[in-house]
Amino acid sequence: ILAKTVLVIPIMFIFSLFATGIPNFAIQDFPVEGFGLAIALWASLIYVFECAAEALAVLFDDPILGMLQFMNLWFASFLFAGFLIPLRDMYWPLKIFYYTMPYQYYVRSILYVWFSNSTFEPCLEGAIGAVCENTSDGKAVLEGLSKIFPLLSTENRVGEDIAILVALFYKIVSVVTIMVKSRKVASIH
Repeated sequence: ILAKTVLVIPIMFIFSLFATGIPNFAIQDFPVEGFGLAIALWASLIYVFECAAEALAVLFDDPILGMLQFMNLWFASFLFAGFLIPLRDMYWPLKIFYYTMPYQYYVRSILYVWFSNSTFEPCLEGAIGAVCENTSDGKAVLEGLSKIFPLLSTENRVGEDIAILVALFYKIVSVVTIMVKSRKVASIH
């Protein structure tokens, strides 16, 4: 289990480099100041989903059911991330999904990383738009967006969000399940 974990973490950073590093920073010209954090955030997010897939593969005897539960987890994580349905519009039992699904932590932090280091052209007088700021500061634009998407924040919570993402809940679930299932195997006398 430890060997697989040691092998998977560098692979997540390589995947992150190709999934977000090259498209965002080489092709789309995102601010280079956020490169390291963007790579770490994406690697943390896909590591969480990798651990969840591992846990669900061990929990279910039927691989199809495990795969379907992973798809349910991914969809629920996307749905309850806070940008489709704001937290204030969720009923109490559904708020549990908001706090336990990993995608909202990634979205909040990656948008902070992208916007806080960016500059924008200020709105002209009389311009009409959902977000119109009279400054070129990315944090001001992020503040304007947070009025529409309450998930967003001008507060730097990247370190906290990475720590939450890598809390290893799913890894612990898979290890415990492996230990429980391996004890069920009949011993040879």
